[in-house]
Amino acid sequence: MLKKSLTLALLLASNMSYAGIWAPTDGDSNFFDLDTLIFGTSANEFGIFEDTADIASSLPKLVFTGGATVSFTQNGLNWDISNGSSSATLLGSYNFQIGFNRNGTWESETTSAPIAFLGNTTWELAFGSGQGNLKKLYAIDIQPSQATTDFPMPVPVPGAVWLMGSALIGMLSIGRRKIA
Repeated sequence: MLKKSLTLALLLASNMSYAGIWAPTDGDSNFFDLDTLIFGTSANEFGIFEDTADIASSLPKLVFTGGATVSFTQNGLNWDISNGSSSATLLGSYNFQIGFNRNGTWESETTSAPIAFLGNTTWELAFGSGQGNLKKLYAIDIQPSQATTDFPMPVPVPGAVWLMGSALIGMLSIGRRKIA
């Protein structure tokens, strides 16, 4: 019982969340996947989509393989994006989604988590469900968009609450042993 309770508490305390809609924090954002980080090259294809797009049925505005620096420049109400080799326009805002191309099918991110020791604008995005098919993309100079309510961010619970909860579970399990 105690092991199950502690496992559940640790899973609940995980810093994994889901943003879905992103915004740049300055004039450019940097993206790279794990293969690029380890091997210097990658065949993994990622795309930047409109913030309102259905990734499974839309085409990306901008595509990059492995990693890229994407610049954001305001153009009236729209935003021009470029990775040096191609460019596109985000309509109406600089908010965007990121997708992963798995065998010709675009997938949305499944989870995202801030990389706290690198600052508030560095994130790890995951695509897929694990079991050998999980792809990760690291993003620098992005933040969850504040302009949409379509993908609400979970409110983090302070660490003290998790510590107090695990202490209570421990005391309850010890108390049950003494009674029995």
